[in-house]
Amino acid sequence: IYCHGSVFWELDEDEVDRYGGSESDALPVVDNLNDYIQVLERGQVLDDEEIKHQTSRIGEKDWVDFIGGIGSPLEWNLVGPFPNENGEGFGSTYPPEEHVDLEDTYQGDGGEASWQVAKVLSTGHVDLHHIYRPPNYRLAYAYCYVDAEEARNGKILFGSDDGAKIWLGDELVFELDVVRGAEPDDDSIPIRLSKGRTPILLKVCNYKGTWGFYFRIVGQDGRAIPGVTFSVV
Repeated sequence: IYCHGSVFWELDEDEVDRYGGSESDALPVVDNLNDYIQVLERGQVLDDEEIKHQTSRIGEKDWVDFIGGIGSPLEWNLVGPFPNENGEGFGSTYPPEEHVDLEDTYQGDGGEASWQVAKVLSTGHVDLHHIYRPPNYRLAYAYCYVDAEEARNGKILFGSDDGAKIWLGDELVFELDVVRGAEPDDDSIPIRLSKGRTPILLKVCNYKGTWGFYFRIVGQDGRAIPGVTFSVV
């Protein structure tokens, strides 16, 4: 309702500088805020039966899948944090880049690091900022499998805070060392999915402040590919 994207009153001083704001900036609001408020006040439920069904599940505190239909994994295996002081971790090679065994433990930044399963938020975001505290000058790895009934062309739609690398199987298909906020579909990466199971490994680096990523695989039409599923085991 209030804005789209980050708002300056939520950011620390370093982030304010990075995103071109000032601490005196007023809270931004959308021009038609009153229209949004009127919709909420009416409290109407849309007629679509699926929306009604999902709304009732939310009211009953059931977990609702909003993202499986857009080509996003529902869960990731995560491990971290590893050091990224002065951004040097982007070019460093930590053990998960050489071999992944979900039973392995590693020497991380500040202690032992082991794999854990984390759900993707209903927005499609994986919020590393709140999983690994403190988040500054650290990096983490995310790992899952994609299963395809047939070999297909497609693309990865990705967004990260901050820089990241992506491996599809043994191939490094994306690398970008950058300071930015995570936005869905910032990057479009053409890929060829093989028939059967292929591992996906992400390396997501952070400088300061917020930290996380968006990831999904779609066809050339931008829609989820039939017969393509994800799993963490």
